[in-house]
Amino acid sequence: MNQSKHGALRYAFEYLFFYYTIITVKLLGFNLSQQISYPLGFIPYLLLPRLKRKAIKNFLLSGVATTNKEARKLTLKMFQHLIMSLFEVFFLYNVRRRTLKYVRFINAEILLDINKKKTGAVCIFSHHGNWELGLSLALLGLPMQPIIRPPESSVLYDIITKMRLSKGSVPLEKFRVADEMVRRIKEKKFITIDMDQNAGSEGVRVKFFQKDVSCWKTPAILSLRYQVPVIPVKVVRRNQINFIIIGNPIYPSEAAESDDKIKHLTQIYVSKIEEHMKNEPYQWLWFLNRWKIKKKTKKVLPTASASSY
Repeated sequence: MNQSKHGALRYAFEYLFFYYTIITVKLLGFNLSQQISYPLGFIPYLLLPRLKRKAIKNFLLSGVATTNKEARKLTLKMFQHLIMSLFEVFFLYNVRRRTLKYVRFINAEILLDINKKKTGAVCIFSHHGNWELGLSLALLGLPMQPIIRPPESSVLYDIITKMRLSKGSVPLEKFRVADEMVRRIKEKKFITIDMDQNAGSEGVRVKFFQKDVSCWKTPAILSLRYQVPVIPVKVVRRNQINFIIIGNPIYPSEAAESDDKIKHLTQIYVSKIEEHMKNEPYQWLWFLNRWKIKKKTKKVLPTASASSY
């Protein structure tokens, strides 16, 4: 079987799988689909040993778990949370009004005020809670422009993209979008960036759970170059409701006394993400290669020295 036929079969299988899963979740309803997500969480826990081992390792490496038993328990809860998040995405797929029933906005006036002043901002997220529902901020009339890394499954990518568009946000693919990000910042829109992904050798090294990690410089560069605030946003699920919590703006002036402004600001951003994770650590994706420094990666924005600002 040639590669094109194999790819077509894979797409067809994935399409049917996700299509019927969405239908099933919608027929079950929100509450029942949430309840069955707990036992279904055992499936990836048992069938994805590589991700399981990586999550256990990272729980121990970060110090969030102190014993192997505790790390395994948190890993299972993480997979259960992930299934629950996926079901939420399917249930709220392409539906605007229904979404507002299952999300709560905390301190949204911070973003509404910035939007009213037409200053623009960079919003930083992490893969915590149901991070996809964080883009529901667009339902408040906020011009959200998420920077995304497409998943390997093209079908899942199409589903998530349609959901994002249905909430009013306009996603941009992560690579080769430097000019587009700058244009949208100049248009006083909100760029959203995940701050918990490995930036490899192109990133700046900061501390995350007291360990060295590589983070993207993009938020700090945009903030310094265009004098826009960076807003930390936390998404956390509590009792089947996803709370979208807006943090206080971080202004470039906070690095005024630093010799390395980019690193100083990036450390502040990452510390906020770490703070977000401590109360509900299982709601983050612990199988990410967060503490691994890659040798090569693609650039998001041209590198710039702190002295340029």
